Amino acid sequence: MSWSYIILALGVAWLLQVILSFWQMRDYRATWERLLAHKDGYIGFGAVRQRWGKGAMAFILADREGRVKECWLMEGLSTLARFKKKDLTPGTLPELIERLKGETAPGLRALSIAAQQALARMEDRKVE
Repeated sequence: MSWSYIILALGVAWLLQVILSFWQMRDYRATWERLLAHKDGYIGFGAVRQRWGKGAMAFILADREGRVKECWLMEGLSTLARFKKKDLTPGTLPELIERLKGETAPGLRALSIAAQQALARMEDRKVE
């Protein structure tokens, strides 16, 4: 086998990686803009990265009273992962944080981080 075939295969793999990364960033941006369309509330974001294994990112939208309205979760091993709406039982941010305490799955940890961030933003706004 010639070196040119190996270099060509690496080039194709790299190009595919770039295209799939662009596609994933577009999905991230679309989900973010979908949540920003809700003018009244707080958005939290959480990410869990692992050296090996699947990672996860999550967005949580809560209203002014801290009730969770929407959760979006992306978890997977590659750039093929997309955000999916996650149905959680209705509740408030503190209830969700308590329910997710001690979870080890990347997706649930990302949701917990997102809920904590949304709650922190809510608390910051109350001080103002």
